[in-house]
This record gives sequence, C-alpha cells and structure tokens, in this order.
Amino acid sequence: MKIVVAIYSRKSKSTDKGESTEIQIKLCMEHIKSLFPNDEIEFLMYDEGEGLSGADSSRKKFNKLKVDAKKKIYDILICYRLDRVARSVADFAELIEKLNNNQISFISVKEQFDTRTPMGRAMMYIASVFAQLEREITAERIRDNMIELAKSGRWLGGNTPTGYKSEGYELLHIKEVNEENEVEAKVKKAYMLKQIPEEIILIDKLFYKYLELKSQTALEAYLLNNNMKTKNKKEFTRFSIVSILTNPVYAINDIDMYNYFTEKGIEIYSKKEDFDGEHGIMAYNKTKEQKHKAKLINPMEDWIIAVGKHKGCISGKDWIAVQELLKNNQNKRYRMPAKNTALLSGILRCAECGSYMRPKIHTGRVNDLGEERFSYVCHLKEVSKKGRCQGANINGNELDRLLMKKIEEIIAPNNKIYQELERISLAKDIIIEGNRELEVLKQAYDKNQKDLDNLIQRIKYVDIEIIDDINKEIKRIKQKNNEIKSKIEKINKEQGNDRIEFSEKEVAKIVIEIIEKHFSKFYDLDIIEKRNLLKLLINKAIGNGEKVEIDLLNSGDGDSHLFKEELLPAREGSK
Repeated sequence: MKIVVAIYSRKSKSTDKGESTEIQIKLCMEHIKSLFPNDEIEFLMYDEGEGLSGADSSRKKFNKLKVDAKKKIYDILICYRLDRVARSVADFAELIEKLNNNQISFISVKEQFDTRTPMGRAMMYIASVFAQLEREITAERIRDNMIELAKSGRWLGGNTPTGYKSEGYELLHIKEVNEENEVEAKVKKAYMLKQIPEEIILIDKLFYKYLELKSQTALEAYLLNNNMKTKNKKEFTRFSIVSILTNPVYAINDIDMYNYFTEKGIEIYSKKEDFDGEHGIMAYNKTKEQKHKAKLINPMEDWIIAVGKHKGCISGKDWIAVQELLKNNQNKRYRMPAKNTALLSGILRCAECGSYMRPKIHTGRVNDLGEERFSYVCHLKEVSKKGRCQGANINGNELDRLLMKKIEEIIAPNNKIYQELERISLAKDIIIEGNRELEVLKQAYDKNQKDLDNLIQRIKYVDIEIIDDINKEIKRIKQKNNEIKSKIEKINKEQGNDRIEFSEKEVAKIVIEIIEKHFSKFYDLDIIEKRNLLKLLINKAIGNGEKVEIDLLNSGDGDSHLFKEELLPAREGSK
C-alpha cells in the first residue's frame, strides 16, 4: 500500500536552542517508517525554514500545505511538535477540521498524538487548550513586565512620534520570555525620547490651530493650503492628524493630566507628586498589533500611563480641551458613504491636480430616472476647500451611464472597436528574413506574450487583493515590449507604416480575452467585482468637468489613440 505523507517543519528563529528543521524532518520520517514498516511511503516536504512565528499567517509553505490538503494529495500530515503548526486553539481546531474534512490524518511526534484514533483526537484538543493557557499566562507575564518598564518612563521602541527621536541613555539587565517559553537574561540599552525642535513647532501649530478652528476638516484644509507636511514629507490626512492630536506623549505631566486619567479610571504607574509639569506622558499598551492589518487603538482603560523621561510640549489643559473637541465633533464630520454604486470609484482622477475623484452622494436628491444623485468630486479640492484645486465636479449618474453604454458597444462582436481588436490580434508580425537581431527580438516578444497569457489566466476569478499586482505586472511586461517595439521600429524604419506593432497586438489579445471571459457577465457582478474588472481594462481615467478620457490598457504610453475614448457627461448640476 502506498501512503503519501506531508512533513511540515518550522523553526521560530535562528538560535542554538530547539530542533533544526533538518532534525525535525529526520525524526518525522523515522516515526512514519516505524508506524508503516511494510508500506510504500512517499514524502512531501513543506519546510518553512527559520525565522517565522507559528502565529504568522504569511507562512508560505503552511498556506501551500492547506491548499494541497483541499486537493487531497497527501494522506497524513506530520510535524515534530504541535506548536510547529499552530499557536492558538482556534488555529489548531481550524486546521484539524480541514484535515478531517479531506480524510487526512494528523500526527505529532513529540506529543505522540495521532488523529487516526478517537483518543488521539481528544488528547490533542486537551493539549492545545493547555498550550493556549500557557501562552496567555506568558502574555500576562509580558504585561507585568511592561508595567515595570512603564514605571521607568522609557521609550520601548517602534516608530517615534512626530517631534521626537529616540536616544539611548543607559544599559539595563533584564529577563525576557522567548517563543519557546524560556526565560532569557539579556542586556539592553534603555532609550528615551528627545525633542526635534523644528518638528515640535509643527506639533504646537497643529494643537493650537485645531483649538482655534474647532474643526478637523478646517485644520486639514489649513495644512494643505499652507503646504505643511508630515515628517515624511507627505500631505496630512485625517488619520495622521487625529493620530497626533490624541497622542498623550505631547501632553505635559501637570496635575490636569493626573486628574484626567484618574477620572477616566485609568491606572497610573507614577506617583501624584511626579506630575510636576516638567516631563511628558508615556502611554504603553496604547495599540494592538495585527498581522498584515492596521493597528487597533486599545480602549483607554487598558492603557498603561506613566510619566516619561522626555519633555512634553502641550499643557494638560489644552490637550484635554482638544480631546473634548474631538469627541464633540465626532458625529459632525463628513463621512464618505460606505456603500455606493459608482463604477469609477478608485479609478477616476482629476485632470486638474491628479487626485482621485471620490463619489459624493446627494442624500435625498434623485434624478429624472429616480436614482439617488451623486457626483465625482476631487478629493484634494474637497479637503482643501478649493484652496489646492478647483476642478469642476462631474455628474456621476450620467458618467456611469455613458460608461456602461461604451462597455455595451465594446463587448458587441459586430462593433467596430471589437472588430478592429480582432484584426490587430490576428495580424501577422512583419519580420525581415535573415535578420538575426529581429529574430531575437521576436523571441523576447513571444516570451513576454506567454507571461501575459499566464496573467490573463489569473484573473478568471477576480480578487480585489491581487488586482493591483496583476496590473503592475502587466504594465511591467508591456514596458518591456515597448522597448522591443522601439528597437524594431529603428531597424524597420524603411519598411513603411502599415505594419502592426507588437504592443498593439499583445494588448488587443488581452482586451479581447477580458471581454469574452468577463464583460459578457458584467451586469451580474456586484459593484466591487465591476470595479475590479474595470481596473484591468482601464489604464487611466481622467476628468475635468467637461469631459472624461478613458484610456484602455494599451495606450498608457500616450502614442496610440486607437483605444482612447472620450465620455462627455454634464457638469454637476447641469442638465
């Protein structure tokens, strides 16, 4: 009997402690051979290597292992230790369920667990519960350690807040719990925050201008119109503004701050007499890290507050006033509608400044067709209150209707555009016989064409998470073929103007395949799928209130106008 066995191995970090992946694989193979001495065994290796945590969802080999499980290409999954495959009860339970659904057994060598038996399945769940309990206890120890560190007012690392830099001031002997739940003694340098004068001036301006304007939108417009940028030389956004205004690191440790945190029921790990108005505030455990996701702000009652070693710059009274103002304005600020039917959202850009044009719904207002009216509005114009851009708004309902009409024209087989696409895609390339350089260029083109065909296959199931990657890769390959085109044009400059360029031919094939496979079902898709599909077909869309120019994939270099289309919607408010 032949048995296909998948071996998963992983080592959390490069260290002399713990088993190497090579040893894990060897032990797994020996264990399987002892269980099935008379069977033919085929091993499949899923070696993650070193440096990844069991909680890291980006483990490529592990993800491949799960995909292969669905395909049922192996009969048994084995690992050396239980924590090699999962670091939480939820993750472990999910894995076992998937394996069971596909009639795949799971074996752990170290714990001697085997899901082929009822007792083995029960014991594994019990063990995973205790493993989770141990990790939670470890997390509590880490929090206790953080509280001890908080009492010192040190900077614990990470990206420094605007206005400060990190500066070491002494060496400390500490104890930490590693991923193997072992206590390690380490020597670390202690750091504190030190002010950057020019950035502190910006922080002062942000706080006091907000107190003056009493509006986050007005503050954003003020910063844009006065060309005031973040420390990374980027435009301020609402998120970056709020992130600064709510950070207690800027507050001076005066009695107002002590009373504020006390009234909020937040534990303060500094004495009341330490709030002497000389230093700033440190808030530990303020955010929660999420793998591959944005940080979450923990509830204020979970914060660990202490007096820092750095200097504050905003009085407690003013910092508290800003928090109250933010709270009062929270329900007043403009919110972009979470759901809308705008086809060109995330695609259309303003011809005046290049910013995205966002859909803005006119609540309660409908057009002659009974549709809720909306406009495409330049984002920079909106946030700068026309200070940085004055591009006209576009009637969104009319523009989307014109776009749908154009799509219907393109997908019709008897349409001139479709017929021209077919003519180009079937045209023969003109190559001069005997010219070695042209042959080499043609071979390079063919390779690029195969790569493009492979990309086309990847969009059979349009996925919002990979659209940008696919577009980026298509553009990269297209750029290569544009270079090939230039070389061929240079060689064939005496051949006339009736030849078909490679760039047009390759994109004609792409557009036809997208149309045939996906746009025929365009009306059946939801709005997200429609936008994703349009992103594949449209290289760029630019509008200025008078007209919108839609540039299909091939003409991104600006040379070919074969697939450029002009849509002429009305300005906002016009009939």
